[in-house]
Amino acid sequence: MGHCERDYAKKRVAMGRKTSLNRGSPRKTTLLAPNELMTESHLTETSTLATLNLRGDVARESLMIGYEGMPSALLGHLLISSFVIFALWPEVASQQLLTWGALIWVITAIRWLNVRHFFHHWPQVSVQDLPFWQWRMTLLAILQMSAWGSATFLIWPADTAHKAVLVAVMAGLIAAGGIMLAVHRSSFWLYCLPVAVPTMFVLLLDGGRLEQTMAVMVLLFSCTMLFSVHRLTNIFLEGLEVRFKMQALSRIDSLTDLLNRRSFDESFNDAWNQNVRAGQSLGLLLLDVDYFKKFNDSYGHPRGDEALRDLAKVLRRVASRTTDLCARIGGEEFAIVVPATDLEGAQLLARQVIEELKLEAIPHRASPDGLLTVSIGIKVGVPQRGEKIIDFIDGADKALYRAKDNGRNRIEVAPQVPEASIDASDILVDEASDLSPRASPDCQSGKIQ
Repeated sequence: MGHCERDYAKKRVAMGRKTSLNRGSPRKTTLLAPNELMTESHLTETSTLATLNLRGDVARESLMIGYEGMPSALLGHLLISSFVIFALWPEVASQQLLTWGALIWVITAIRWLNVRHFFHHWPQVSVQDLPFWQWRMTLLAILQMSAWGSATFLIWPADTAHKAVLVAVMAGLIAAGGIMLAVHRSSFWLYCLPVAVPTMFVLLLDGGRLEQTMAVMVLLFSCTMLFSVHRLTNIFLEGLEVRFKMQALSRIDSLTDLLNRRSFDESFNDAWNQNVRAGQSLGLLLLDVDYFKKFNDSYGHPRGDEALRDLAKVLRRVASRTTDLCARIGGEEFAIVVPATDLEGAQLLARQVIEELKLEAIPHRASPDGLLTVSIGIKVGVPQRGEKIIDFIDGADKALYRAKDNGRNRIEVAPQVPEASIDASDILVDEASDLSPRASPDCQSGKIQ
């Protein structure tokens, strides 16, 4: 067993440096030491963020479902209110009926404008904006149902038969609301009470046995609906969570927990389109593990899988901005997508990957360096409309293979930009030194020694 293999366990927990990166973006990224990444607090934080993302996805989807069903619900309010006016016309003063009907129609129109406003702004709605739109929907639903509840005072008929018709309409509204608002439990409570409470109150005031019976029926019906909606909401939200979990799993590489190839293609396409609109530079780094087949032949496939997982942890540590994307796109091939990043920033990121991998000190007896290393190809540019994504990726791929042809364990830049290369053997790992090349005049001019 060589010296690197004997010291592997010790080096795996050695403290690395914390270096701030500024890759052409106002945001700064702090690199964590290898042992820090595996602390319980960081694992808990990662789990918490994943939970928050899942809840955000569920909240977005449930809100969208609520707003998508709103137009048909509003049409129902208009038709039902027209039916009520027609049914009560012989029993209630026409002026009161028309006033109440106008109130229903005006509120319906306001809710319709809110729906249009929501869909106009939906592409820009963030998770933080969801409560605002939720409460707008809830508040207007309360206003709408309060208008229906006002029917018990404004257009309440004296005839028992017509009272029964109006009570049946109110019960139907509660039932319809239970279906429409099943995705928003609190909204249904607020939706139901403005109708049920006034209806029961007026029926009890009338004092007749039949009216009291109808009041009890409204109470029992409302309680049954509240219980049913509660269960329906739980089933619906659990179904959404399962769906989003399955979608997330289908996008993740099971070995490294990075994005898989399918997810990389989708995410890179999104990043490309965003940078086209913003006119910002986009960086792509393709990485390939050097002599990985020989590594598997020397140590076995289980050890090879462990090495890939260690490399994935390095990539996550280095490319840690919220906009950065890390993916495993082949057996031993990885990709890092860095939006809003210039050439200098991409080269700095690549250097940090190589240096952090050195700190991991993964032994590789079949490699000339004695350690596991990677070759990196970089492509940086400002995406243009009409430019093909495949050509951009092909540029990074050619740079990667040039790095392997030139000796491996090095960095090459695609020829569309001023070329630069780094021989990783020239990178010194010194605990006391500053790794950032930003202070170097050569780096400022786009050259890396």
